[in-house]
Amino acid sequence: MTTIASSDTDGPLVGGIDALTALDLAATNPQALAQYVNPALQHAERSLPEGAEVELDITGWQVAGQSIAQFVASRLNANIRDIRDPDTGEQVQPWPQYPDQIAWGDDSTDTLTLRWVKGQPFAVWIIVGIVVLAGIWYLLSRAKWRASANVVAPGTPNPVSIGAWIVDHWWLFLILAAAGVAAPFIVRSAAKTEEAVNELRAAERGAY
Repeated sequence: MTTIASSDTDGPLVGGIDALTALDLAATNPQALAQYVNPALQHAERSLPEGAEVELDITGWQVAGQSIAQFVASRLNANIRDIRDPDTGEQVQPWPQYPDQIAWGDDSTDTLTLRWVKGQPFAVWIIVGIVVLAGIWYLLSRAKWRASANVVAPGTPNPVSIGAWIVDHWWLFLILAAAGVAAPFIVRSAAKTEEAVNELRAAERGAY
């Protein structure tokens, strides 16, 4: 996974309005919340190729001394089919190995981990979903966060690595090519040699 954006370099995850205004928009016009989600995160996700696996870790879910990371994760997973791009209607796509889950909450580390596949840019709509489902704009505005991406899906060869490997091992392909050309000759020679050995053994037995 490669970091593509974070609070350390790009500032708060959300901002520009206070918590009460955010809650009012969540109830009346949730799409309007999109403009208040960190623009660097949105740009970083848009720049990823289709099919990239995206992960967003958000730390800072303390309410009255208790972490609600697991609570938020359960709310998101229970409503996963409702998290969609409002313009296209496309639903958020989980990682293939977790077909029914996009969120993991760890109260011991006070961290919410979100995972999805880049189709439409979904970071903004997942964050809007958090506000709508859990009403916690204030926590999001203060949280530490980091977005990462795996551009090559697990099990998919990396074409750059393969190309470099071919260049570095050109001699192996030369040997294989030579072996392919020589193979028919070797097979014929082996057959003739085996035939000669059989005739010699037959002669020794007095067959001739």
